[in-house]
Amino acid sequence: MMRVGCSVLLLLACSQAVAKPVTGVARLACADVQGIAHSVYDPGQSPDDDMVWLQQNIEIRGKSGSLTLPSERGQTTVDKAGKAGLSAFVASWACVQGSNGAHYLWLDYGCARDQLDGVCHGEKEWLRLFSLDGRKMDAGYMPQDPRYEDLYRKLGVKTESVQMESAVPLR
Repeated sequence: MMRVGCSVLLLLACSQAVAKPVTGVARLACADVQGIAHSVYDPGQSPDDDMVWLQQNIEIRGKSGSLTLPSERGQTTVDKAGKAGLSAFVASWACVQGSNGAHYLWLDYGCARDQLDGVCHGEKEWLRLFSLDGRKMDAGYMPQDPRYEDLYRKLGVKTESVQMESAVPLR
């Protein structure tokens, strides 16, 4: 009887093990380039779980080649239970155009942690703006920085009616 109990406990523990990570891909056309989000997640976790997103990179691919955007506090972190996951991830994105005709990738970051390690500066989400050659147009800005309105005005980017698209795979 004890042996059966151990087998049942072992089976229960095995069923709660980390599932094989899955990579999902989302694409966004923007002028003459394509944004590609590669997101690795644990399919065994609820989409609401803080640690479901394991890795992510955002690539810009065009005629002259491709580049990967720098991460935004998206390094893998480990919670108190020893479970790894992303601190922040790009949840949605859009292609926006400035008044001078230049296009930009507008990325909506979500904080994937419950502020256990302070990586999100108290914000649950924030936006970042990248040129199509990978320059971070808002370099040095904190999430929800008051200088954003001036930056958008300077670039002629209208943000009021932008429709963001999902940058993460829907399961």
